[in-house]
Amino acid sequence: MKLDDLMRDAVAPVEIDVHDLARTARARGTVRRRQRRLATVLAGAGAAAAVTGVALVLPTTGGGSAPSAPTVASEPTASPAAEARLDGRSTVAVLVDLLNQVGAEGVTDTYGGQGASGGSPDTYGDLHLTPPGEGLGEVGVNVQGADMLGLVGERCAGYMADCSVRTLPDGDVLRVYSDTGDGPGERRVAELLSERRGLRVVVAATNGLDLPSSRWDVTRDGTVLDDDQLVAIATDSVWGFRVPGEYAEQGAALAPYTDYDADVWAEPSTDPTQGPDGAQPSADPSE
Repeated sequence: MKLDDLMRDAVAPVEIDVHDLARTARARGTVRRRQRRLATVLAGAGAAAAVTGVALVLPTTGGGSAPSAPTVASEPTASPAAEARLDGRSTVAVLVDLLNQVGAEGVTDTYGGQGASGGSPDTYGDLHLTPPGEGLGEVGVNVQGADMLGLVGERCAGYMADCSVRTLPDGDVLRVYSDTGDGPGERRVAELLSERRGLRVVVAATNGLDLPSSRWDVTRDGTVLDDDQLVAIATDSVWGFRVPGEYAEQGAALAPYTDYDADVWAEPSTDPTQGPDGAQPSADPSE
């Protein structure tokens, strides 16, 4: 019997509700990358066996402490002129800029994102942040439309530990929590739910690298951003499906960058104008 026939017979009894997995991933807000990876695996031979192997890797985290009444970011001063549609690259560019604004120190690299170009307006972006003399962590942001607001609700869900919810003066809802799951890592999340803007923004930071199959490479004691910084980034009103045009330009220059909407196995793109040492934008506001 041929190998493909053996594989087909082996996985035929396995039933997977892919749509339910995707909905769950999207509701968690920080896993568009893994949702895309899951879809890529399903498109190949032996899809069910492969999915069973990765077990839908969702954000995992331990505890975390939430400071009282974290500061909410102020309104942006950018002119609405010369705007660009938000996509994966510009999502990461906005994130790098906001890291500088909230005082996150260190170096950013290993950029990735997805979204825009005619499809859903939702975007996702992430990067690695390495503070001076400390271990690195992941920082990610998911920007979603109004259709998610009713789905996720405004209460603390079962996977949200150390969770708090409050209504901001403008009527938006802010939820801060630790996303619990399988594995020893920590993922702290600040989530903005804005009916008036038709927007959901989920910002997360970890204490290491979230790897496939519920594995972690824990590199530090705490997450690379604290609650104040997460809240300031999530509530900054620069977030929207159109952003100042300079973010599109900055996003185009990011390297190395992985497009999660492209072939998942492709190597990250590199900027040919950069040298082989691949110097990256700093998260230090002074630079």
